[in-house]
Amino acid sequence: MYPTRTTTLLVLVILGLLLGGCANYYASRPDVDRRVQQWLAEDRYGLAIDTIQAMKPEHPQYRRMRETLPRIRARARAYAERVSKEALQLAQQHKWAEALSLYDEGLAHYPESRLLRNERDRFLRDREQWLAMLDRKWLQLQGEWLLKALPLQRRIVRTNPADDHQQERLKALEKLREETAAGLRKHGMAALEKGNFVLAGRLLGLANELKPDPATRIALSRIQTHGIRADSGQREDTEKRLRALRRQQARQYQGYFDEAFRREDWLEARAYLQELRRLMPDTRAVSERARKLQKAIDREVERLIELGERQYSQGEFEQALKTWEQARPLAPGHRRLAEDIARARRVLANLKKLEGRPPLVEFPVEPKASGSDDAGAAGPDASGDGAQ
Repeated sequence: MYPTRTTTLLVLVILGLLLGGCANYYASRPDVDRRVQQWLAEDRYGLAIDTIQAMKPEHPQYRRMRETLPRIRARARAYAERVSKEALQLAQQHKWAEALSLYDEGLAHYPESRLLRNERDRFLRDREQWLAMLDRKWLQLQGEWLLKALPLQRRIVRTNPADDHQQERLKALEKLREETAAGLRKHGMAALEKGNFVLAGRLLGLANELKPDPATRIALSRIQTHGIRADSGQREDTEKRLRALRRQQARQYQGYFDEAFRREDWLEARAYLQELRRLMPDTRAVSERARKLQKAIDREVERLIELGERQYSQGEFEQALKTWEQARPLAPGHRRLAEDIARARRVLANLKKLEGRPPLVEFPVEPKASGSDDAGAAGPDASGDGAQ
């Protein structure tokens, strides 16, 4: 685990406080000049400068030591430049750990250096970019391998479904497929935001082969459209090609919509419908699908609301809340649904408060332990009737 920027700043602050305490101590000593020369020989410029600045005017060496400050600061700047250059060379050789250690050592010796702090921050950004590139390459290799391994593993399982070990291995590969597709999608979308359409197309295309989803498919369509427009300077039939591409994409999204509708995945169907409206505005095919989808969503929302009401009336408040929240993405502006969710949350919050309170009355009420004065009075023999 790498240190965060906040952790690093905290360490530097603590280090500065410690150095400040040392500086105040040595600033009053008669051998301050010898100490400063020793620190300069060890490149500990921060401690040397702080000690001189902490000296009092009545110190016998005050004036002479103050006169050395400009020269010491110049040496400190040269030291910071040398450390930055060496660390940069290490980073260019991909010796990241050595470079970071050098930056940290430099800042420990000269914490006031703005150059070292800025260069270290830049180094950390470069390292993160390098790590992201390595992660992207790893995911690409893993995705390409999964495209070959998964079909083979499925064949193994179909051949012998009773083999539990092969079944578990298939489950592990399916889980890895989803994780790899999600990672590729994340890198692909980042590349798309930066305008790197070639890399985005490669990453999103692989993610789509592993696990298709609306966001990936829509992004790939936009990349296709951009490719034709980017080629407009070399082709005269750009508009014709764009119209043909839109027709092709519209057919694809109609198929995607119908498939999602059959699976009753209303959110996915809605995403494809939005893209269809962009490609085929004011067409009968889109209007019919929109009406059909809205009718199905309204029916599903009402079903979930009623189910939640039954659960709520039976005291299953957590389950009712889950049911209503399941309907929320389908109808984000539904007033009754919002009120039901707020009501369930209030009840659950009140129940949680009550759980932490001591009971008002302890049940069952039992007589106090025998041996006390009150126990004799309250016992069954207190009236004397039982003593024979």
